[in-house]
Amino acid sequence: MNFFFNLLENILNKFVQPNVTFLICGDLNINLLAKSNAASKLLTLMNTYNLSQVVDFPTRRNNNKGTLIDIIFIDTRIHDQIQLKPFINGLSDHDAQFIGLHKIDLISQQKFSKQKLKIITSQTSSQFLSLLNEETWNQIYNASCINKIFNTFHDSLLRHYDTSFPAVYVSGCHTLNNWITKGIKISCIKKRELYFKYRENKDNLQLKNHYKKYCHILKKVINEAKKQYFYKQVAASSNKVKMAWKIIKDNLGNPHYDDIINKIKSDSSVLENPTEIADALIFH
Repeated sequence: MNFFFNLLENILNKFVQPNVTFLICGDLNINLLAKSNAASKLLTLMNTYNLSQVVDFPTRRNNNKGTLIDIIFIDTRIHDQIQLKPFINGLSDHDAQFIGLHKIDLISQQKFSKQKLKIITSQTSSQFLSLLNEETWNQIYNASCINKIFNTFHDSLLRHYDTSFPAVYVSGCHTLNNWITKGIKISCIKKRELYFKYRENKDNLQLKNHYKKYCHILKKVINEAKKQYFYKQVAASSNKVKMAWKIIKDNLGNPHYDDIINKIKSDSSVLENPTEIADALIFH
């Protein structure tokens, strides 16, 4: 903990400036609902840099007990109007947090938004498997604390993953999931409600089985809705193969490349006429 606080203070000293707005968030594993030396030290350190913790509700449930370990620190002098609420997504024992901040020009940021994609090919996958095979995992086998074992494994896995699969940035675009029907939206809301009830009563086997059965049925409904939507797109297209590949690339998140050749260099001249380009490719 001392190393963590010293490092955090050095980072704040280096980067905090009058013209820079900070929002620090994440799972710090320090329960701010409990009185502890670590919680007090964290709040004191952040307040020194005018950063206030704004989450005021439990973010994680464990054995029907709530803890506040997912935090958001922000300068409330700059953003005095903050909208904050939890979001129970049913995917983790941690709840997500929605925060709305004013005085931020979101429109200008959206114009230059980039989407981060990982390059996953047979070559990069082989490299990833090779790095995992070379890992000794001695720190995991020799550790006795389950939290330390998981954190060590998670860090090693992410390190090899980021090394093997480089990231590329492409222009972001908002994809409308037109296969989502009104019934699916209502069912997803119902699923979150069931998850909340199940999370609060994990000893209730009947409620647990009902929630799992509902999730299974909803998954089948979503898959069928996607299948029917994509089938109609392919059926209505004049070039069914091209449409099928477009659907596959869109769902995999692969960037689209322009396959049109506008000009080529042939011998000592540059050809721009499509007919001349075709002739040059044929005869060469």
